Parts: sequence; structure tokens; C-alpha cells
Amino acid sequence: PTEQDGYTVTPVTFDFEQGNSKTVDIPAKNGSQQNSIINRTASVDTADKNSPDFVENSNGLWVKRITGYVAEVMTLEVTLPGNKCATSAATAPNGKIYVFGGENSTGVAYSDDIVEFDPVTQSVTTLEATLPSARSKTSAVTAPDGKIYVFGGYDGGDYFGKFVEFDPVTKSVAEFNLPSARSATSAAIAPNGKIYVFGGENGRVSNNILDDIVEFDPVTRDITTLRATLPSARSATSAATAPNGKIYVFGGEDGRDGTSPMDGIVEFDPVTKRVTTLEANLPHLVSFTSAATAPNGKIYVFDGGYRDIVEFDPVTKRVTTLE
Repeated sequence: PTEQDGYTVTPVTFDFEQGNSKTVDIPAKNGSQQNSIINRTASVDTADKNSPDFVENSNGLWVKRITGYVAEVMTLEVTLPGNKCATSAATAPNGKIYVFGGENSTGVAYSDDIVEFDPVTQSVTTLEATLPSARSKTSAVTAPDGKIYVFGGYDGGDYFGKFVEFDPVTKSVAEFNLPSARSATSAAIAPNGKIYVFGGENGRVSNNILDDIVEFDPVTRDITTLRATLPSARSATSAATAPNGKIYVFGGEDGRDGTSPMDGIVEFDPVTKRVTTLEANLPHLVSFTSAATAPNGKIYVFDGGYRDIVEFDPVTKRVTTLE
């Protein structure tokens, strides 16, 4: 192909006989290369145009379709101000990313900072505007009107029953009520323009872990606890919306004891409000991950504990740990 997932590639001609395979390096637009093994894996009798990942080359020869490009990870020279973790972040329509609050590595100092990161200039600015109070373990989502909503949080003593509205244009901050106090939630926006907030905790004992799914409408500012719930109480999940309109919730800490990590993937349909636990699992028992949807439609889950980047395909429900 000349176009694949936004990359321009150079066609490569190769010959091989039945039963053999060949490794092909294909230069991509960003200068990296995809190393792909091409082999004869099926015959016309066992594969057709509907077979996943196979394409007919010529003369009845079926080869594995090239489905991706090499992942490239770079640590930027620029850093966030201070040593902090348990932040949340969201991208505004101006292309800048805003990072909210956080705590230091020992969990004894909490921040009310709002930090602006410009991916073009790779510059970092701490805004004069701040959160209403210092907090960590929030979740953040950008609404269709460009405002960012930051849900819940924890300051080392109190759990917050509030969410914050941040306007990247005016740099103004306003605060509204959640149904109850919570931190360590995950949140994602659906195609209907509503934001869904999943689970969380309002105390470090098992019966204070939540299975709630909360629906927030940024237009009316109505907030509703749905009748639908997660399959079990959990906190410290991550969530992302796929092109199919469904939201996927990853891992978390199990509410049955409040500390055990989980490897489950939950599918939530904002239209039907149906919740499904997928058969596919993450490679490890994990919590406090982050997740984002890429232009190729796949969701990437980032796990600091194992340093893994996990690729989840919402179409095939396939989970792959990137090399």
C-alpha cells in the first residue's frame, strides 16, 4: 500500500516460494521502519477476502497483511515542574495539553497546579490559575465545547465530591458537585457528547470502592448515577473511547479487598448502557494505568509498573504488548 494508518510507505517487491518466509523492512513517513515477516500461511481453500489479516497477493497466494508500524518512544528533554505523580491530563482544541494537580513520590505533598504543555514548541508553563485546592488521583476529559472537566481527587486526608471545569481560553476555573466523594476514577467522553466517570474510591477499605458509572452532560451540567454498574467495584482504572463509540475500561484495583490489581477489560456502550466483561485480558494484573485512543482506532494502555505499552484493538478484541 502507499497509505496505511496515516503513514506513506514505499512498496517493496519480493519473491519467495511456498513454505518460505521473508522479512521486509518498509520505510515509513516518520523515518522509522516496520519489520514484518511475510509468509504463506493459508491456501485459497482455507482463506478468503473475509479472513482476518490475510490478503491475496497473486496466483492464489495468500500473505499476512501488514497491520502496523514500529512504535517509537522518546523521553523529551523538557520536564514537568516538580516531582509529581498521580496527575491527570487532557488535550484542548488549541492543541495544548493541560496537566492537573498530582502528588510527590512519597505522597506527602499535593499540588493545585495547572500545567500547560505545548507539543509544538515542547514548552511547559505553570499557569497562574490553579485548582480550587491541592489534589491528586483525578481524571480529566475535554468536552465538545473545549472545556476540560477534572473529576474528584484526594489530598492525603479528604476525598473530593467535586469536579472542576477549566476553560483553556479564559483560564478560568469553576467547581460543581459529584454524587459523592471519590478519587482514582477514570473518565471518557462518548460520541453523544456526554462524559462517563467510572468507579473510584472514597476510602482505603474494601466497602468504600465504587462500582458506579456516572454520566455528566457538559451542556446542561446534569450529572446522573446510572443504573448500570461496573461488573464489580474497582478504582484506579483507565478508560478510552474507541471509534465504534464504546468505552473500554482497563484494569484497576479490586473493590473486594481494595488493593489487588486486576487484568480485566470492560466494554461500556453509552447508547444501550450495556456493560460487558471481555474475554480478552491485559497481560498483567495492573492498576493506575493510563489509556488513549490513537488515529488508527486502537487503544494504547500505558503501565508504569511493568513499563509496558499494551495495544488493544476494539475491532478484533486483540491485546498485544508492544516490543
